[in-house]
Amino acid sequence: MLEKWHDQHVRFDAYKTKRITETSAHDLIIRATDVGVCSNRLIPSVLHHWREPEHDEFKHRNVWSLFNAFTSALKDGSLAKLPKRTEALHRLLDSHVGLAKGFSMS
Repeated sequence: MLEKWHDQHVRFDAYKTKRITETSAHDLIIRATDVGVCSNRLIPSVLHHWREPEHDEFKHRNVWSLFNAFTSALKDGSLAKLPKRTEALHRLLDSHVGLAKGFSMS
C-alpha cells in the first residue's frame, strides 16, 4: 500500500510540473474520447473546467490542472464507469508527462 501512495505522489508531481499549451490540452481532450476517458458529450464540461477552474491551484496551465478538469467533469457522469475512465485518463496523461510504461498503480 505504501508503494502505491509513493507511485501516486510521483504521478501527481509529474502532472504538476509539466506545463501544457492550450493546443496540447485540446488535443488531449479529444484523445481522451478516443481511449474511453469520456464521451463526446462531456467535452464541453471538461473545457469549462479547464478554462474556468474552480480553485486557484488549478489556474496553472499544467497537466495537473487538466487532470482536475477531467475529474470535475467526470463527477457528473456514470459512477460505475469512473474507475475505468480514471485508469484510462492516467494512462493518457502518464504517457504525456513521460512516465515509463512500466509505471503501474494496479
